[in-house]
Amino acid sequence: ATLFVNPATGKRSTLDGWLPLAWSPAGDLLLVRDAAKGTTLAVVEATDLTKTRNVGVSEAGTVWDAIWLPA
Repeated sequence: ATLFVNPATGKRSTLDGWLPLAWSPAGDLLLVRDAAKGTTLAVVEATDLTKTRNVGVSEAGTVWDAIWLPA
């Protein structure tokens, strides 16, 4: 699971079954991978850190790292 903590308020959110890879340059999206196999990629919006939106599956194997490229 990934635990998010808002430093200003102390509020905590948990994203079960996903591991973080990279924040978008604007800081509003987080790219994550599934914790089980590491092949499913999803995006989490900073406004709701408990829901994912799947964006793809790696057929080459586990995704260990990622970066956001400029538009």
